[in-house]
Amino acid sequence: MFAVGVVVIIVGFPVQFGGAMGRQARLEQQLRLGFFALPLLPMLYRDVTLGSLTLTQLNYVTLICGALFGAMIASGTRLPNARLAKWDITFAAMMLAQLFMDVRGDDFLFLLRSVLQVTLALGLPYFVFSRAIVMSSNPKRLLFGMIIAAAAIAVIALYESTRSWLLYIDMPNYVGANPNIISGYSKQRGGMLRPGATWGDSTSLSLFFAIILVMLYALRREIGSRKIVLILAGMIGCGLFISLARVGYLALVVGLAACFIYERRYARLALMTFAVPIAALGLIALAAVFPVIGSSIGLSNDAADTANYREMLNRDGMALWQNNWLIGVSMSEILTSLEHLRQGEGIIDLVNQPLTVLMRGGVVFALLYYAMTFRLLGVLRARRRRMDHQTRAIACAAFAGILAITAGLLTTSYLRNEATFVILLAIGAGTAVRRTAKQSLPPPDIAAPANDTRFGPVAIGALQRNRLNDAVPIAEASRIRTRNASIRSRAKTDAQT
Repeated sequence: MFAVGVVVIIVGFPVQFGGAMGRQARLEQQLRLGFFALPLLPMLYRDVTLGSLTLTQLNYVTLICGALFGAMIASGTRLPNARLAKWDITFAAMMLAQLFMDVRGDDFLFLLRSVLQVTLALGLPYFVFSRAIVMSSNPKRLLFGMIIAAAAIAVIALYESTRSWLLYIDMPNYVGANPNIISGYSKQRGGMLRPGATWGDSTSLSLFFAIILVMLYALRREIGSRKIVLILAGMIGCGLFISLARVGYLALVVGLAACFIYERRYARLALMTFAVPIAALGLIALAAVFPVIGSSIGLSNDAADTANYREMLNRDGMALWQNNWLIGVSMSEILTSLEHLRQGEGIIDLVNQPLTVLMRGGVVFALLYYAMTFRLLGVLRARRRRMDHQTRAIACAAFAGILAITAGLLTTSYLRNEATFVILLAIGAGTAVRRTAKQSLPPPDIAAPANDTRFGPVAIGALQRNRLNDAVPIAEASRIRTRNASIRSRAKTDAQT
């Protein structure tokens, strides 16, 4: 029932409570609600079976994407987009590489199931979110929804850690989730409980907070109010700190550096290069007085153990890849070769996602898998000068976010952040082809008016009192020119008669 409720709310909320509006304006509201809801829902998997045969696994990301896909169809918008065609082909290569890595060593039935799973887990989120960025009249509001949601999750994470109470740990039992996907362990570091909130895993949560902080910095001028930016940064930064994982700090530093490079603020980049080591030394000194700081930055004994584990994994994983460098080996062969790395939870924790891709797909399929990433980074950087300020800010957020999550994944695995990675690629692709004020205008029927400020979450309304209404209203400007031309034509006809 909860799953059905998610879909109904996204599809029906703007219809019931949005007042009188056109189909495209309603779609704009639904897109904002989808971006806002995406991080707030837990990543639980529900097996879809036919008798004893498992067809696929659904989660709430899939449900949200399905609801948004249905909303797009209901709006009458043409979903095939010629401008996105080349990006779609590049992403299809990534899906092909993932499919090859998943099915090698298994039977034909597993191949069919994997095709459906890869389509739902990768293809559907990319398709929906890339189109959302293209068709939205004000796409920065979509990203603001994710930022506000991250601030709410940070409050939940702080509550969980300080009260030693994981709020979502029993949810799988009540919604029929697959128990084999959920970790049965609650983790501590330095005597403090590591929160998971809706993410379920503190390491993935830390990486998500870092990505959102990077996006917030990239979009700071579009928000307009320095006070609101600082409040949101403080809330999300608190969540990053309390997650007690080093990966977030690594991703944050890389992401901010990427923002400086994209914005060509090389003086700030040089300053950060000197400031980060000094700040690190200061934190190490403070950790001797305040143990919680040492736990957060990974100076506790258990954190040192995980660092040693990663070192062994990287060494043995690289050796395995070098022996099978062209097309890699199957996952079962990887687990057999790395059996000596099985740890206390009974798993071999492959905490280096790019290395895992190399081991599973070799150079050939790793290049196919990361072709979308490399191409996006180059195109977003090259087209910077041709973008208006809003599009450039979103491009910076995507550019820096992709680099930040890639750096973070060098020390962890996907888990929930596979969806985050795909959505960042989708945002980047949509931004790369988005028409701006410096390009030809889009058809006026594909976007809602940019000055439409109606949206469910109150926090978004607070942001809208600032510069949100100053977005580049391309579709609205087109309508105004058409209306003015029509008025002039009628006036001329009246004068002649």
